Amino acid sequence: MAARLSTRRRPAHGRTLALALTAVSGLALSASPAFATGNISGTVFNDRNANGVHELGTIYGAPPGSNAIENGVGGVTVTATDTSGAVVGTAVTAPNGTYVMSIPVFGAYRIVFSTLPAGFEVGPHGPDSGTAVQFLAEGGGVNASLGLVKPDEFLKFICVPEPLEVGNRLWHDDNADGIQEAGERALPGVTVSITDAAGHNRSTVTDSKGEYYFGVDPWAHYSVQMDLGQPALSGYVPTSFEAGSDRELDSNGQLNGDGSWVWTVVDTGGAGQNDHSLDFGFVDKAAPPAADNPSFEFIKEVKDPATGNWLDADAIAGSPGSNDPTPAVLFSGETAEYRMSVRNTGNVTLTNAHVVDAWCGLDTVIGTIAPGESKSVFCAKVSVVDRINTGHVTGVTPVWGHTALPEQTENASVRVVTPNYTILKEVQDPATGQWLDADASQGSPGSNDGVAALISSGGTAKYRVTVANTGQTELVKAHVTDAWCGLDQTIASIAIGASATLTCEKANITADKVNTATVAQIFAKMPGGRTAATSLAAKSEDAAVKVRGGNAAGVAQPTIQSTPGSPLMTITKRGAKRATVGQIVDYTITLKLAKGRSVARSVKITDMVPEGTAVVRPDALRRSGATIARGSVSWKLGNLAPGATKTVHVFLRMNGNDAMSVTNTAVATADNAPRVTARATTKLVAKQQVVQPKVTG
Repeated sequence: MAARLSTRRRPAHGRTLALALTAVSGLALSASPAFATGNISGTVFNDRNANGVHELGTIYGAPPGSNAIENGVGGVTVTATDTSGAVVGTAVTAPNGTYVMSIPVFGAYRIVFSTLPAGFEVGPHGPDSGTAVQFLAEGGGVNASLGLVKPDEFLKFICVPEPLEVGNRLWHDDNADGIQEAGERALPGVTVSITDAAGHNRSTVTDSKGEYYFGVDPWAHYSVQMDLGQPALSGYVPTSFEAGSDRELDSNGQLNGDGSWVWTVVDTGGAGQNDHSLDFGFVDKAAPPAADNPSFEFIKEVKDPATGNWLDADAIAGSPGSNDPTPAVLFSGETAEYRMSVRNTGNVTLTNAHVVDAWCGLDTVIGTIAPGESKSVFCAKVSVVDRINTGHVTGVTPVWGHTALPEQTENASVRVVTPNYTILKEVQDPATGQWLDADASQGSPGSNDGVAALISSGGTAKYRVTVANTGQTELVKAHVTDAWCGLDQTIASIAIGASATLTCEKANITADKVNTATVAQIFAKMPGGRTAATSLAAKSEDAAVKVRGGNAAGVAQPTIQSTPGSPLMTITKRGAKRATVGQIVDYTITLKLAKGRSVARSVKITDMVPEGTAVVRPDALRRSGATIARGSVSWKLGNLAPGATKTVHVFLRMNGNDAMSVTNTAVATADNAPRVTARATTKLVAKQQVVQPKVTG
């Protein structure tokens, strides 16, 4: 069956012109969500001698004395659209014919010239003048100019008819839709022939932009053809014939009877009525566009501060990447750095990848991504709590299409480690051998009872300083000082939940004294060996001694000493050895008075609520006679007879972090008996385990 031929005539006056720009490959993307910008500029001018050159002096071919100048043409509208057809910029030429238009990102664009002034036609292509459709491999900084002619003026001016030409472009139709689109490559080096009605034949070769042109006669019939057997067209077949409604962008080639040639016909118009719409699109025989498979994968990673490696740290198995759920571990207050990558896993160039991560303030668009290519964007966020946050990518579209691929999301997690510690300074009671908190500063670790140790004048005070790791990571290089008793030592390492104790003595005590021990420096260390650059805040703790007959400022009266027949109290405290974060622990405090002694007067039990816990079940506590204050729970038991036993309970919720320990202290006092102390320690764990009671006394 004979192929259908199209009779091509020049479009009606006022047709639009299109210029497409293709993105430069390998465009580097910034970590910032800011867009790159570029300019497209040019001039629309009156090409009075129709040679495609913008001449500003005396025009070649002008009659002597005409002083002809090719002025600019104002009022022409220039519009830029992207691959989806969205308008991204417009401009109108100034009276001198110039325009400048900014584009938001480098990418593939079409530039459309419209609203040509009355009487003007599109002139022939040349060094300074484009044609109906051009495709340039540049983004910003492109000069796109257009020469216009007035046919009647040209004839009067030059005294010969205006030249006439036909032709334009050969291209590879990536998506086989029969329409030229930004980003589809040109086919250079193809031999194209034209034959007139008399059978005269001549040839040309397409240039680097795939363009070809022939000068022709007005009101004549021609055929344009090319041999499919030539090397430049090896493996190609023509794309769909006259697809779409825009004759400037379709393909006009059809196969001849034996399939060896591609051709079309054209009937020319009058002088100056150039036809640059004779375009030929081709597709691959070996890889038809039906096999196009646009796809991508989205990976979100977080940087490991210890190694500098990017970790998948993904809470969702089965998503792209290693799916290793191990999070990046940061100190509280450090900055988490994230990388989000879009990789083209298909065989079609992708564009418009809109990447968003609201938590770290990322909102940016990646322009084009070639098959097999991956492009990344970055953001950062200061982290103070554990976080699993999500990135999204939407709008990813094949460069030739208009329907976006489905959205993808990806998680990455960070674990924020909060280092912490306490310092407890105690002084030994010479009478009982017990270590007394003897603290003049309420609210610090220990019992905070403020009762000084009673020392004979000239005696020796024995101190111990305990540094406990209550945080979530190892502590190192703890520098502990107490100038009064000569303590100046460094503890090399304290494991999570562990403590280290140093001792010192001061001889020949002759006056009451409240002295202070200080942790001057202490550093957090991650499991991977990374040590924090700055020390944790220094902490201090007091302990007081009272020389018999003296009175240390801010210190309560000395401990009541045990004498024969006086009341003797013992206290024990029991609680869960292990608990999970958020669990309520019931601590049991039991006070016993020895038999055969006197009555203990004004007995009081005080439980010091430790840091990282909260008192719960207040109604039950009050029913037991407890008074709940900030940082403590107490029971006034009145007078207790010898042999009496009293048991009370305190309920605390564990609000700390896993891998830390909570030490809870209970103190019993009486007007006529020495104070006694008991402690119970609970270790917080990540998962509920068997709980064993720990008893101290």
